[in-house]
Amino acid sequence: AAEALYLRGQAEMARGRYERAFKVYQYLIDDHPKSELYEQALLGQYTVARAFLNGRKVRLWGAVPILPRMNKTVEFFEAIIKNGPFSSVASDCQLSIGEAYEKKKQFDMAADAYATALDRYYDRREVEAEARFRLGNALANQAMSAEFDQTVTQRAIKAFNDFTALFPNDPRAPEAQAQVEALRVERARGA
Repeated sequence: AAEALYLRGQAEMARGRYERAFKVYQYLIDDHPKSELYEQALLGQYTVARAFLNGRKVRLWGAVPILPRMNKTVEFFEAIIKNGPFSSVASDCQLSIGEAYEKKKQFDMAADAYATALDRYYDRREVEAEARFRLGNALANQAMSAEFDQTVTQRAIKAFNDFTALFPNDPRAPEAQAQVEALRVERARGA
């Protein structure tokens, strides 16, 4: 039964019915939690969620393509994390939630998603580096796009400083330092 569901999920994806494929994989996960195909189903769901994050259009009534909906994309990633909080794709799903919020210009929600990635996956250095850098960017974007807020600017500066202190050899360290300088200039102009 699990194999049949997995094959059906793949068939739905091949037909371009990504939302249906996600649901079929969810049936497999819910009904066969000990299946050898559990991780493969998570990967299938991850492929679907990434497609929507990258601009795949949601289909209304399964037929009419409409604009991508980042809320639905976030729901997909959250479901994957719930299904496998420490799976091979869970940390990337958490980062992708932040990315989806950034696409919607909801920088505060993006910052929260990246902070959650830091909390949950602190023991994975590459995830920590990515989450810290993205957190700084989300906060910087929030500071620049809203009414001037010293608190958000300070948090962005701290995030970038933490990033450069913990990852001085990361290729993005100079960019983080440049962001800190730009934020300090902006803070001085707004003070």
